[in-house]
Amino acid sequence: MSNYDPTCIADIVFPSELGEMLIQSIISGDRPFPQSGKNGILLYGVFGTGKTALAKLLPDAIETQKSGNSSGFTFVRVQSGNNATALISKIQQQANFVPLFGDHHYFVLDEVDNLSPDAMKSLKSVMNITGTVFVLTTNNLNKVERGVQDRCHMVEFNAAPDTAWLPLVRRIINDQGVPVPDDQYLLTVISNAKGSARRVVDLATECVVKYRRQQRMLNVAPVLTPIVPVAVNEATIVV
Repeated sequence: MSNYDPTCIADIVFPSELGEMLIQSIISGDRPFPQSGKNGILLYGVFGTGKTALAKLLPDAIETQKSGNSSGFTFVRVQSGNNATALISKIQQQANFVPLFGDHHYFVLDEVDNLSPDAMKSLKSVMNITGTVFVLTTNNLNKVERGVQDRCHMVEFNAAPDTAWLPLVRRIINDQGVPVPDDQYLLTVISNAKGSARRVVDLATECVVKYRRQQRMLNVAPVLTPIVPVAVNEATIVV
């Protein structure tokens, strides 16, 4: 089975048209960014909806549109218990150098809510450095300092409607040379994913596995029981 992780913005299944329009307007440059004190994009919502996948794609999408270059972004998965203050200090040092790629330094902080309160305050200050762009994700918006939120375009990223997943599920099944079930059946399958992108792919794969299993069962040749002739004692036959 192929890897169906998103490789471009068009592969992302957005939970709302409003959020998608905001992201597309930032990428295209219709909405100038960074500008007016906003140099961050904060993706927030429940687990498993594709926030991290989108966050990793945004820096190159934005910078390619601006300059034609890749972004050379720095990705950090923030974990509880790490020396978060030292992490932000390192980002600050990097931000003070001239970018090696494009016009900006791009930093992707996944699960930014894991920063300690002191580190969160330091992040707010670092976001004031000219020439920086931050893409942040969180499952717990209430743990992100309001000053950080204020410096970001906020994009809600909760579970997408089941119908939004239909094109991907059809593609996964069709790529395997298996007949694609009708939409009503697929929507029943998708609903079991509860909005999780990983689970959607897994359930689509399970559809393929079930079909192939059924085909193997149908193609098994029946076992023929040999007919054993029964001897008849003619003397017992009454005419």
